[in-house]
Amino acid sequence: MRDIVMRRLRVSLFFLLFIPLAACTTSGETATLPVTGDGGAGVTVTDFAGREVGLEQTPRRLVSLVQADAEIVQALGGEVVGRPTVQNQQVSEALQGAEEVGTAHDIDFEKVVSLQPDLVIGHAELNRKDVDMFASLGIPVVLTSGNSYDDVLQAVELYGRILGKEEQAGELLASLDVDQLELTPLAEEVKALIIFGSADTMMAALPSSLSGDLLALAGGLNIAEGLPQIEHYPQYAQLSMERVLEADPDIVYFIAHGDAEAVKEQFEAEVKSNSSWQHLQAVEQGRLVILPPELFSSNPGPRIGEALQFIHESVTAVAEKGR
Repeated sequence: MRDIVMRRLRVSLFFLLFIPLAACTTSGETATLPVTGDGGAGVTVTDFAGREVGLEQTPRRLVSLVQADAEIVQALGGEVVGRPTVQNQQVSEALQGAEEVGTAHDIDFEKVVSLQPDLVIGHAELNRKDVDMFASLGIPVVLTSGNSYDDVLQAVELYGRILGKEEQAGELLASLDVDQLELTPLAEEVKALIIFGSADTMMAALPSSLSGDLLALAGGLNIAEGLPQIEHYPQYAQLSMERVLEADPDIVYFIAHGDAEAVKEQFEAEVKSNSSWQHLQAVEQGRLVILPPELFSSNPGPRIGEALQFIHESVTAVAEKGR
């Protein structure tokens, strides 16, 4: 650990001597995304963490610690030179050539610096602590989040302004307009449970999670609503089999970091351990569904509309067949 810290300090000192600060940031309370300027020189934005970020010029080389944001920037025509190291997540062909820079949890600062980015994109919750380090390196940082469909739309708008790609952003936003997706109301109520995690640790996705928000937009009822948040993962709750039994969901979805089939098998094992659980509607009707990892294992960025349509078609099929 000491070696890592010293290495980062040496890199920081080098850039403090040779690179002037490219932007200044200030703390704030708001989470709105006002942008001034035309996307060119002198653009100032307020990111998802409420920080004002000033950019002297339109950024040409971007490093993203968030895969979804890298995909959005790429879709708008920006140049992503660095992307996160990801697992169980598809990387578009256009981003295959971008250098891997670690993860939002474990950033390879030396790799980031070597790519000479004009802007780094980070996660509002995970990378706030890294802002000072990047500032010492003369690299501005924009922090974003993706816990809802609206968050993704706001991110598209934000990057459109930052990159001077407002027209492209407008086209992408139009394609993602919920009204344009023609989501028909459900014929009857559909109760659903979304399980997220691994075979060892299963959590229930709350309405405040991205998948929970998609379920709500699709018209489904999330049976995990009201369960206590997990401290370090506030969009999720500990899976309560008692709540599952009481609510008797019509369908159970599985999202996993790892083997989604293993998570499903673990849930089925839990069900088999109690005979009463075997009479759950979702089990009796065989409605245990592994959600496509490329759309649900994390924020799918510009493919968010596909994710919403997938889950809407799923709950619609349940509603039409009935319990």
